[in-house]
Amino acid sequence: MKKKVNYKKKLNTNNSRKLVLTAKLLTATCVMIAPFAPNVSNHIPFAQSGVAYADGLTDITILQNAKLTTSNDHPVQKPDGSYDFDLTLSGRALAEVGALDDKKIVFTIPEELRGKITNPTVDISVELLPLQLADVPLLNTTLTGLQNTLSQLNGILKPIGNIPLVGGLVKGLLTAITNLTTNVNQTIEGLKHLGNYTDSLPGVISNDGSTITVDFDEGLGNYLKKTYAEILSPLVNGLDQFVKDLVNGLPLLGKILGPVLNPILDTALKPVLGLLQGVINGTGDLTNALLNARILGENKYTLHATTSDPNVPFSDFHAAAIKGNLINLDLITKGASKQTIHWKDDSDSDSDSDSDS
Repeated sequence: MKKKVNYKKKLNTNNSRKLVLTAKLLTATCVMIAPFAPNVSNHIPFAQSGVAYADGLTDITILQNAKLTTSNDHPVQKPDGSYDFDLTLSGRALAEVGALDDKKIVFTIPEELRGKITNPTVDISVELLPLQLADVPLLNTTLTGLQNTLSQLNGILKPIGNIPLVGGLVKGLLTAITNLTTNVNQTIEGLKHLGNYTDSLPGVISNDGSTITVDFDEGLGNYLKKTYAEILSPLVNGLDQFVKDLVNGLPLLGKILGPVLNPILDTALKPVLGLLQGVINGTGDLTNALLNARILGENKYTLHATTSDPNVPFSDFHAAAIKGNLINLDLITKGASKQTIHWKDDSDSDSDSDSDS
C-alpha cells in the first residue's frame, strides 16, 4: 500500500526550513546591529542659579532690544485720587537663554510711589520658537535612533511576510512599523509648533517697596511639559503597543529570529520607549533636556497696578527681565529702558486758580 503523504506537515517543514535559512542570513548580516539606546550622560543642560556680580545691565538681562512702554502716559485720576496705570516690557530673548533658566521680571517703583502701589498683576506672553532636533541632542539621538531601528526591523521582517506560519503576525508588525515611522515624522513636525505661553500672575512688591517682580518659570515649565506630552503621546502609545506585540510574538518567532530581535528590543526599543514615556510623565533626562531648550522668542510683560495720589507731576519707571535671583536696582535704573507717566499736577491747578483770582 502506498504511504499517504501529510502535505500539511510537509508544508510546515518547508516553511520552517525557509525561516531557518532567513534567520541565518539575517544573523550573518545583523549580528553587529548597533544599539540605538541614546547616551544621556552628556545632554542635560543646567539652569543658571544666579548672577552674583555684574558690571552692567547687559550682564544680567535676558532680552535684546528691550523697551518699556505704556498704553497711556497721562492716566485719568479717579474720584478717590488714585490712578490705574500699565507698563509693558518687551524684547526678544537672547539666544543663550534656556526656557527654565532662573529669571525674573523686575519693574522699579519710584521713591515717590513707594508704599502707594496696590494690586499689581503682570500679563505674560512668551513666544516659543520651533524646536529643531539639533536644539536637543538627546532628543536627536532618541528619534533618529528610533527611525534607524524601525528601518532595520522592516528589513528583517519583510522577507518573511509571506510565509504562512508567521505571515499574519509579521504583516501586522510591518503595518505598525509604517505607522510608527509616520508618528516619528509627525512628532518632529509638531515640535516646531509649540505655540505661545500666556499667563497672568500677581506681582510681588519687595519689602522696601522699591520693586515689583514676577517669576513665571514654574508656569512656563508646566506649559511645556503639557505641550511636549501632547505632541509625543501618539508616538509613545504606538511604540508601547508595538513592543508588546513584538514580545508576544517571540514564542512564534523566537527560536528562529530571537537572536536578532531580542537585542533590538533590549538595547534599542525598550530604552527609547522609557525615555519617551518619561516625557509623558514629566520626568527623566529627556524631559529635563527639553525643558532647558533654547526656544524663547519674543517676550512681553504687561504690569497693571493702582497707585494712590502721587502728589508729583510725573514718575519715571524702569523695567528689566534678568537672569538669576539677585536684583541690582542701581543697574536697572541706570541701564534699563525708561517710561515716564504723567499724573495730574495739582500744583499747576492751584497756580491757575490763584492767577484767575
